[in-house]
Amino acid sequence: MAPTQSKPVALGSAAARARTIRGIISQLTSMYLRNRTRITQAVYITLFVGLISRIRNALADQKPSRKRSEKAATAPISEDDEDGGSAKGELNREFVRSLMRLLRIVVPGWKTKETRLLISHSFFLVLRTLLSVKVAEMDGAIVKALIKGNGREFMRRLMWWMLIAVPATFTNSMLNYHQSELALNYRTRLTQYIHDRYLSELTFYGISALDDRIKNPDQLIAVDVTKFCNSLSELYSSLAKPVLDMVSASNPDQRRPPANEQTRPSIL
Repeated sequence: MAPTQSKPVALGSAAARARTIRGIISQLTSMYLRNRTRITQAVYITLFVGLISRIRNALADQKPSRKRSEKAATAPISEDDEDGGSAKGELNREFVRSLMRLLRIVVPGWKTKETRLLISHSFFLVLRTLLSVKVAEMDGAIVKALIKGNGREFMRRLMWWMLIAVPATFTNSMLNYHQSELALNYRTRLTQYIHDRYLSELTFYGISALDDRIKNPDQLIAVDVTKFCNSLSELYSSLAKPVLDMVSASNPDQRRPPANEQTRPSIL
């Protein structure tokens, strides 16, 4: 007799715990939706302060690194340094100035092919962000139809989700194409600039015969320039995508779910 009475008690306690958990989740969701703008702003301010702190620390190390480089330049070069020693790259003002000089070489003006490629690349980056938001909305609609048990609505949403994969695939392919095309154009302009300087006024003879600080300059032109141009073409996409995602996530005009519906909050 006792076991039969314990079953309803156990079921009642389990239902009470489930209602409590649902109530807590509902309260947290409502609190997040009410303070979503403040939470997003706090996250952005934290990221910005962290970025400023890292830049400040890098600039603070500039003077010691410059003194070490000047001391290394005046000191005689030992055999160990010639065999395995290499200078370590640092993020400082000299690095920024060198990067800006290289950018003026690979993108010499506003009416060049590189500028048109960057504009087209930016368009497809914005399109990819919009498609990502749309796909996220469609995922939510598919899950909602599945939970409600509406088979017709689920199949219709699933078909639209499969159809949107066509422009999404095309967008990703165009982004890869633009990135490769930018790397090729950067490499062409930078290699031409280096060759013009390297083959003029017997510079190649002075580097190879009179100055031994640069080892294998031909290999550096062929290999390091290619690596640098590939990294530079990836840099714009890597910086633009998170910025667009942050702008899209903090857009106040996005549709918000009704207060009486239990929704799962997004990351931001």
